[in-house]
Amino acid sequence: MTWPFLYSFALSEGRVYDLFAGLHTALGDSEVSKRWTATQTRLLALAS
Repeated sequence: MTWPFLYSFALSEGRVYDLFAGLHTALGDSEVSKRWTATQTRLLALAS
C-alpha cells in the first residue's frame, strides 16, 4: 500500500522539535517543552 502523503511535506532541520516544544507550551507543560528544546540543541549540534 502506498501512502501518497508520506513525503508530501518537508520540514527544515530542527523544525519538528520546535513544533513539539510549541505544542507542549500550548498545553501548559513547560518542563516537557524545555526538554524538547534541549534535545533539539544537543542533536543538531551533533549533526553539524
